[in-house]
Amino acid sequence: MKNLATICTLILVLVITGCSKYEEGGFSLRSKKARLVNKWKLEKLYMDGNEMQIQGQPPSAGDFWVEFKKDESFENFFGVNGKWEFDDSKEHIKLFDDNTNLIHELRIIKLKENELIFDYEFGGLLESHYKTY
Repeated sequence: MKNLATICTLILVLVITGCSKYEEGGFSLRSKKARLVNKWKLEKLYMDGNEMQIQGQPPSAGDFWVEFKKDESFENFFGVNGKWEFDDSKEHIKLFDDNTNLIHELRIIKLKENELIFDYEFGGLLESHYKTY
């Protein structure tokens, strides 16, 4: 009986840890929206796999941020704002301007309570790594 309980527990752990939509994700009891809604600070930036500097410094040295709000609006350090939504699979975040024109579609690589990684096409594959403030 003890072996059966151990086996069931092991299977449950393997199922839970294997049930992530994102490449580098993990299991969370918080909804995807609850994890995304936050102000995020840019820590690292990669273009086609090569780490980039912004004005000669790593992104973490500046105040580069994006904020996803509960009302599904967003804004960032560029002064760009609009609306956001998940696609049907919740693997992408779509960003729209105030006229509902699609600005970018971000592919989520990792979405945790304090870590967000996504990529998108912008003259190459741009991968952005964020941490919460």
